[in-house]
Amino acid sequence: MARSKRDLKTQRTLQDVRHLRGLDRMAHFEAGGSLEDWRGRHQIYVDRRREANKRMCRRQASEE
Repeated sequence: MARSKRDLKTQRTLQDVRHLRGLDRMAHFEAGGSLEDWRGRHQIYVDRRREANKRMCRRQASEE
């Protein structure tokens, strides 16, 4: 099945972005930047309500 022109254009754009990102990374390290600075801040937050429900569900039932 042949790819559409839109898919090829998207792939080309993503390839260009990856290339530019690599150049930015190289410049960052050449300027003395650290890997920690490059990675940035961890942006994933825990859904506390969901985790509390999960813990509640999985604890052992008390025999009464």
